[in-house]
Amino acid sequence: MYPIGQHELAAIAWVQKDQLGFDHKAKVLECEQLLEKTKNYGQDYLLDARVSIKIQTGLITVRRHKKIMGW
Repeated sequence: MYPIGQHELAAIAWVQKDQLGFDHKAKVLECEQLLEKTKNYGQDYLLDARVSIKIQTGLITVRRHKKIMGW
């Protein structure tokens, strides 16, 4: 499923934000962009409840992190 793949890419970006050689801010923003894209995936597509919860909690975490970082 495309939305699950997008969620996995967002999770990878989130992990990479803390690794050497990666731009922290760029990876956080990439993660947020992928989650937003997945959340808004098609009007006719109903996300599975588990995926929907993962996306929502991911977005809450990213927004909280941005607030803490002062972005």
